Amino acid sequence: MSDMQINRLLAEMRAMAYLGLAHGSPVVWTYGMVELMSPRRGWQYWSPESRAGSEWQWHALSGLAQELKRIGPALAAGTAPPETITATASQSCQSIDLIKKTLGDYTYLVAVNRRAYDPECPTQTPVPGCENHLQPVGTNANLQLTGNFVGPVEVLGESRQVSLVSGSFSDSFDPLGVHLYRVYTDRTPPTAAITSPVPGAIFKRNKPASITVSVSDAVGANQITLTITGPSGTTLTQTISPAQTSAVRTFTWTPTVNGSYTLRATARDVFNQTGNSATVTVSVTNTGT
Repeated sequence: MSDMQINRLLAEMRAMAYLGLAHGSPVVWTYGMVELMSPRRGWQYWSPESRAGSEWQWHALSGLAQELKRIGPALAAGTAPPETITATASQSCQSIDLIKKTLGDYTYLVAVNRRAYDPECPTQTPVPGCENHLQPVGTNANLQLTGNFVGPVEVLGESRQVSLVSGSFSDSFDPLGVHLYRVYTDRTPPTAAITSPVPGAIFKRNKPASITVSVSDAVGANQITLTITGPSGTTLTQTISPAQTSAVRTFTWTPTVNGSYTLRATARDVFNQTGNSATVTVSVTNTGT
């Protein structure tokens, strides 16, 4: 068996394992056969008891097993992501099958070039000297991720990354090629806290008062809204540009009516997720500070 044939079989074994998982198989089971020559009976097929003949198969299966072990927690414990994720091959006659899983703050994708042998593809050509067999065809594909995804996209096991631009990225696939992707997904809203004044503070009517708010977000907060509820309540907004993972802003408010007021800050991040602070109650009098 030539190196080219061996490499093609290895690619087929890996692709079939992931295609099985993509289409609902709960397990991966692989069995190999080895060809041995018998002077009397010609070619005979034996199970992989022959170490010399099957060493490359066991090496391949070991590598696949290690790969599945690394991504196994996401495949086993992960859930289907709520976001929309699609893959489109460069030719309509080709297709990319996807496994999509979410675990923690990351989304894992397994993409398989399934239709490597398709007579309908215009680029499919016969193997020279063997007209009944087709040359396998690779493809380029675009993956579209609609949601709170943050690039770059890590390609697991390949020591490389691909850029995520406007929620999409492109990659090339060998015949029956498989890529494993991991991308950070921001599903955590920002946090906000009113650091000044303290609860119970007393402000003086018609005197400007300072209110300080701190916000944080894993990707970036871009807006703070301060809502003041009471006899002369109002809503104040400040934009954070460029967006920051942590920021402090001070608002100035001049109360015009005595009474009790409730302050609440709301942070918004670049994905329009919002988070509210705890409320702070203050009062306004003629003699406050």
